[in-house]
Amino acid sequence: MVKEFNAYLLSGGIGSLATTTFMIRDSRLPGGNIFILEAKPLLGGSMDRAGNPGETVEPETVEPETVEPEIVEPETVQPETVEPETVEPESIE
Repeated sequence: MVKEFNAYLLSGGIGSLATTTFMIRDSRLPGGNIFILEAKPLLGGSMDRAGNPGETVEPETVEPETVEPEIVEPETVQPETVEPETVEPESIE
C-alpha cells in the first residue's frame, strides 16, 4: 500500500527549488503534492540578486591591497636515525 502525502517547503530559495526537483525525480512525488510557501512574489531567494525585477545592480569595485611578501627561511631538519630491530627466527618443532 502506497501512502500519498504532501510536502510543504518554507521559502522559495534555491534550496527549496533543488529539494523539489529531487522529490519529483527520486521519490516520484507528484509535483501537485509539493507546496512552496514564499512571502515574495518571485522565487529564487538570493538568486534574484536582492533587487526588483528589471532593476540592474552594479557590482562593487574593490581595490586590491598592496601586501609585501613575507620571506620565510627554510628550517634545517636533521634526519632521524633509526636502528633496525634484530629479530630471531622462530624454531619449528
